[in-house]
Amino acid sequence: MPTLKERNWHSRKKFVQDEVFQGDTECAHTGIGEDLKNLDHELEAGRSIRSKSDTDGLEQLEEHFVAKVGTDEEEAQKIGNVYLKDIAQVLSSHFRRMTNDELGVTLLQSSIDSAPVFEEDDVDINKILKQVGDRLEQKLSSYMTIIASNKISVEQLHSRHFLNTRGTLMPCCLIPDHMLHFVKRFGARVSQDTVCHIVPSGLQPQMVIPAENLTSAFAQHVDQHASIKWQYFISAQGVHTEFPAHRMQVGPSCISQDEARHRSVFISTMANTPKKTVLIIDGASGHIPEISRAVETIGKYFISLLSEKDKIGVVWMGPEEQDFIHECLSEANTRTKEALLHFFEPLKVGSVRVASKSSQWELAEAFHKAVELLDADTRDQNEEKEENLIYLGLRAPSSSEETARILTVIAERASKISSLFIVHTISIFSDESRQRRKMSTDFLEDVARQEYSKYNVMYERQQAIYPGLSLTLNTSSPSLILPFEALFGPFSASHGIHFSLPHHDSISGRPVISVSQACFHVRKTIGIVGLDVDIEDLAQDLMYPNSSKTDIYGFLVHESGHVLVHPLLPRPSRMFQHPIQIDIHSLESPLKSSAAASKGLLQNFTGNFSLSHSGKKKEYVWIRLKGSPYILCYVKSGKSSSENSGKKSSVSRNMTLGTKGSDKLLFHRLDLLPDSHSHTLCWHFKRWVTSEACTLYLSPKAYLEPYDHLVAEETLRSIQSFMAYVNDDTKLIANPGLRAGIREHVRALLPVMEYWKHKAQTSRLSDYILFRYVATERGVMLTYPGTVMDSDYDPNRSGWWGHAWDKPGKVVVSPPHLDPGGAGYVLTVSHTLYQGKSDGLHHQDDPVVAVLALDITLGYLYRLIVDAIGACREPGIHCFLMDDDGYILAHPHFLTPGVAVVGRHLTHMESLIASDLLNHNGFINKTVCTSHVSQTLRRWVSCPSPIANATVAVHGIGK
Repeated sequence: MPTLKERNWHSRKKFVQDEVFQGDTECAHTGIGEDLKNLDHELEAGRSIRSKSDTDGLEQLEEHFVAKVGTDEEEAQKIGNVYLKDIAQVLSSHFRRMTNDELGVTLLQSSIDSAPVFEEDDVDINKILKQVGDRLEQKLSSYMTIIASNKISVEQLHSRHFLNTRGTLMPCCLIPDHMLHFVKRFGARVSQDTVCHIVPSGLQPQMVIPAENLTSAFAQHVDQHASIKWQYFISAQGVHTEFPAHRMQVGPSCISQDEARHRSVFISTMANTPKKTVLIIDGASGHIPEISRAVETIGKYFISLLSEKDKIGVVWMGPEEQDFIHECLSEANTRTKEALLHFFEPLKVGSVRVASKSSQWELAEAFHKAVELLDADTRDQNEEKEENLIYLGLRAPSSSEETARILTVIAERASKISSLFIVHTISIFSDESRQRRKMSTDFLEDVARQEYSKYNVMYERQQAIYPGLSLTLNTSSPSLILPFEALFGPFSASHGIHFSLPHHDSISGRPVISVSQACFHVRKTIGIVGLDVDIEDLAQDLMYPNSSKTDIYGFLVHESGHVLVHPLLPRPSRMFQHPIQIDIHSLESPLKSSAAASKGLLQNFTGNFSLSHSGKKKEYVWIRLKGSPYILCYVKSGKSSSENSGKKSSVSRNMTLGTKGSDKLLFHRLDLLPDSHSHTLCWHFKRWVTSEACTLYLSPKAYLEPYDHLVAEETLRSIQSFMAYVNDDTKLIANPGLRAGIREHVRALLPVMEYWKHKAQTSRLSDYILFRYVATERGVMLTYPGTVMDSDYDPNRSGWWGHAWDKPGKVVVSPPHLDPGGAGYVLTVSHTLYQGKSDGLHHQDDPVVAVLALDITLGYLYRLIVDAIGACREPGIHCFLMDDDGYILAHPHFLTPGVAVVGRHLTHMESLIASDLLNHNGFINKTVCTSHVSQTLRRWVSCPSPIANATVAVHGIGK
């Protein structure tokens, strides 16, 4: 009598046979039928197809599947007699066969195994710190030299033209079109023949340095450093002179519109003392459109004057209650300023820290709330910061008594601090509201001048009072912009060089840091000179390390604790909005446990310490870069020997020149090929491709100077030099600027070229496979069919690479994503290659050297599921496949036009199943993680590792 196992097996085999072969001639193309042999082999070997060790979780999944197809036992026996583990094994076998047959995993692994293997020497973390530190200091020193040179030029030109009439203005928005040409390094159309000017509206400059003189001073530095973007001089009056000239869109009228470009850099350089500022906004002003627009203009202007050293708070006297996050001051970083700018547009609170109340508040209550915000900010009591209260709106104190209450509140706060305490009051009215206004605006002037004695208010502070501005502005005034110095007291610029935190360059769209210094004439500050540097240049040694050790990484941090570069953050070139300003303690958890270590890192010139976190030891070594507020730190993680061996990667020496070069390999820039190759190219969707050869792509990591490669224009001559070098068997051709080992990595991948071409012509899956590709850990990538790649693409930080790297030896399927070439939604199947071994026996802890991958169509994967589970074709039943993080890989709804496909989660598409799984222990693990990009807390669910050999991962998350 057959056992229960045998009965189950026979019923499952009959089910698969019926569903795969009965009236379905296309099923042979999927290869599902071939997997029946695997089931036979399992039974003959006496292995349990469904063992008790599979845990009760498998029982629950099967019960849930039966519930989906019906509650009647007979109907369930007919349709639901399919065990999910067997289906998983069938799909796993198919994907395993796909990677072996279509990608040539075994072929390429054998080729690598035949090459001699050399272990990477131990890397000295102190040696890396010194090497990278010396390079960064050299770059920073060159920037400071340029700033010093420009400062001397400006001061000399200012002295020479001090008594002359002002020079000619060249507004940036009026640069003639014929003068502009696109230059890659600037990311815009520019003219390197002249400077251009940005003049605040309503300002009549008394003196402007002639454009031709500044042009010659700035132009001499352009060719010296590819990372320098913009050089500029901003006068104390606010006239902004910038090189190279570019077309700036500032509004409908070029002359009457103001532009806040580099204004925060100007303020942080000119005003040496940080500020705490609270804006008191009269929300009732929104009832009159003209006044509302004026409040918006002036409010945005105040926000643009804040630097990263400042803090900001807002008190909202609105007509209705508004939500707020925390009643405290916020750092005036780019995110806060962006939220405040958004707040001012409709005069409604966005996601910004705003204290709010109803319109019934009197001004005295609003000022009291503002002082409470200042009192509550105790995080940096030892740091002297100037404090400002700025009132902006329509209302004024209604009586002398209310004025006295306001001054009493101000006096109490001013007496507690030793720094400047300034109050500005700006009352706005329109012609329509003039008749309703009273002389009570005089009260606002008394508040701004802090006239304590006039109202019998006790003031115990010994320091002199610095009177603020008290303005009454008509909305019909030609200018609502106020002078810098009048708002924040006298300038106290130092003679030192100022380095900013990363900020977004609105012209090139890339993150930059600004280096600036004040200029003087007879001890009077006349303005600042500055230059913007692409942060990618500083980050290249950290983002593209020369060492392949994965237990060593570096980061760059500002002395304030804000991170500039860290492996947990996106590459700077991929930050298309404002750069993320995050504290180092959020990324380096061990630092939270040791205040002394954290303080030493941010304050000492150099040092080292070791900390333990989650049972693992981390060694930190750091050095402050000379003349700057930046600290370079390297970290070495202490791991067990097995973990180290599992994550250790190869170096260039483990791949030799055993394979000869190939003249059939093409560089990926097919658009630059000579006409002799034109007959082999075709325009496929949105890019050039060729089916005649593989193409070679070298990521920035493959170059000695990654940033120089990114900003340089590739030419036919440059790509010919690269190809001549990698194909040179004599080793006589000079290296054209590639890192050590790149040629060897290219040679190691060549055996797969002809194999892929043959499979593309003969495989029955060719209609479903778009591209085959392989990438090494050094940034070498081969693709078939050959195609053009983006110059800044980094395969080592892509989803398909990272998740395959994390799961060595397994087949990894990434969720659907849009093909960049326009082929629609595809999935990526990937597999790792190990460092070579002469015996060819590999373990998942062996070092990984490369990842192979192919893109398949979304419809093909769903057809695999339907062919494996015939019940999926029946009405009322739908089958889907998800990954171990709960993201959907295949679903019948994905085949419906217009349905969202990317990033779809089980909790969104199958909420009932998700709820059921959450109610069973062991199926789903719930965790909470922080998104450093969005600065939000997110819940993350993951499933236990899949039973069969194939595992899946989330597309789009780099390693």
